[in-house]
Amino acid sequence: MHFVLDHDYDLTNLTLKEKTKIAKSFLKTVGIKKPSPYVVFVGHGSQTENNAYDSYLQCGACGGNPGNDNAQIMAQIMNDEEVKKSLDIPKNTLFLSGLHDTTQEAIILHGSPPGFLMPKIRLAEEKVKVFRKKTLNSNQSLKTRSEDWSQVRPEWGLAKNAFCFIGLRDSVQHVDFKGRSFLHSYDWSADRTGDVLESIMLGPLIVGHWINSQYLLSTLNNATFGGGSKVTKNLTGKLGFMQGNASDLMHGLPTQSLFIDDQTPYHDPIRLSVCIEGSKKQIMAVLKKHAHLKTLVTNQWIHLFCYCPESKATYRLEKV
Repeated sequence: MHFVLDHDYDLTNLTLKEKTKIAKSFLKTVGIKKPSPYVVFVGHGSQTENNAYDSYLQCGACGGNPGNDNAQIMAQIMNDEEVKKSLDIPKNTLFLSGLHDTTQEAIILHGSPPGFLMPKIRLAEEKVKVFRKKTLNSNQSLKTRSEDWSQVRPEWGLAKNAFCFIGLRDSVQHVDFKGRSFLHSYDWSADRTGDVLESIMLGPLIVGHWINSQYLLSTLNNATFGGGSKVTKNLTGKLGFMQGNASDLMHGLPTQSLFIDDQTPYHDPIRLSVCIEGSKKQIMAVLKKHAHLKTLVTNQWIHLFCYCPESKATYRLEKV
């Protein structure tokens, strides 16, 4: 964990009302009722050279770019004294930003935090080091490959994705998902209207399905839905790829991101399973309201489960 110099973004085009709305929406969606004295926004990004598929290793919510800019802008908005006052956030609450380098499992913080915060940062740094060591021990060549322009095999990205959990992190804290799950914090008890649930189902859930389908179809039939081999591909404008000098446009993932070798798939081609910890009634209401969500469930493009805290029962939702 180390620091880099950052800069203030010009947010003069945003009014106080707009900045407050952004901050309020964030707090509500993430489920933060009362911020801790120190809050860190961490975007994620990947290092890679000579890789036309670079954007799929970056942040999908940031348009295929690293997420550090979004993190810095969010921290800047939240540190605005007028925004804090509007949302009744204590003056001494400090918002920091950083980047999670997914290639080297490193956390890079922006700016220079005040001295009194350094002991807490050093404690967090020790915990990150333990996790980083476990991850890199399983693949010592990550850093070397990421900086080598001649490499055709990138990091695995989101290969092996299989599951999405939307609910309280404490509910699954004991579960080892082996890096195969999307996790989205959601507190059903603070969402009586179901507005937050609806935004999550229309946003992150759909994105998870897109990612899963891209990997699923590219693995099942790479010639039709994938990108073919990176070794023989040709970039065609900004439209897609061709294999050799004459082929249809290829628009999916390359075999090197899906297969260990020509015959052995690394990714398991399965449809995304989603479990939502929340009101069954509210989940069904969202599905009935949005036809495209309903289609995903009834046609089993995703397998949707619900753990309803109200009834203490688990349901598989297939018919809407």
